Amino acid sequence: MKKYRHPVNGRIERVGWQNVLWALLFGVIYFMYKGLWKHVAIIFAIGILLGFAILGDLDVETLDFKAMEDAQTRIDVIASLAWVIYAFLVPGILRNRYLDGGWKEVK
Repeated sequence: MKKYRHPVNGRIERVGWQNVLWALLFGVIYFMYKGLWKHVAIIFAIGILLGFAILGDLDVETLDFKAMEDAQTRIDVIASLAWVIYAFLVPGILRNRYLDGGWKEVK
């Protein structure tokens, strides 16, 4: 676990596996809480593009419920996989945010 100290007020933030857990449990809300708005926008864009990519393959004229269920299943699987991968990137994202913001790593 790494610690980062704010240069002005001295607040210390810890970055480690627990951040991955929080991101897995609370999703986009966790990113909003941490102020990672760029990543919130990226997550929503991925979701929208994923939906259009998979639903765009459906033939509207011969649309049936089975095809819709299959498309929804593909969206769920791919989105879940993407979310797990993104959650494991959280420590690096936070580390970069703190260092770019002038925070100092504390031993």
